[in-house]
Amino acid sequence: TFQYTILDSLVGVDHDRGTDVANNLIKATATVTVNIVGVNSLPTPNDDDVNNNPLLTTAEDVSLDFTTAANVLANDTDPNSDDDSSTVNIVAIHPTSVYSDTLEAVSELGASVSLDIRFDRTETHIVYDPSNSAVLNALGSGQTAVDTFYYSVVDSHGAIGTAAVHITVT
Repeated sequence: TFQYTILDSLVGVDHDRGTDVANNLIKATATVTVNIVGVNSLPTPNDDDVNNNPLLTTAEDVSLDFTTAANVLANDTDPNSDDDSSTVNIVAIHPTSVYSDTLEAVSELGASVSLDIRFDRTETHIVYDPSNSAVLNALGSGQTAVDTFYYSVVDSHGAIGTAAVHITVT
């Protein structure tokens, strides 16, 4: 907040009057408030895999159903002080790191992935189904593969960030 004193002249325009103050008829003081709004930074979701979540593993013929709040969003952050892992919400899944507004996708190795968004964010979940992937179904005994799909989160100001989910398939 700062104050600016307006010296009104006969024509109603505040201007440089030099040393001649005879034409200054009215002196008024006003308070001007300037609000500075910060820039919203993108949320920074972090990749998820069995190293930070052991639940992200399944057999080649078994669907994996997991909640996003505890299993995907828990390690996500936002550089803004008014957003964190409890305020960002998952909004989409997609087959590549390029954002697309979709709730169903095919992973890199051909598994079906679907996102079920619920009003209660702790109930939102992802279903990963490797059973229709020829690549994953061809795994031999003792072999594993890491399959990947991507998800996007939005913060409370509408900024979107994307990260990967790596599922270990046995």
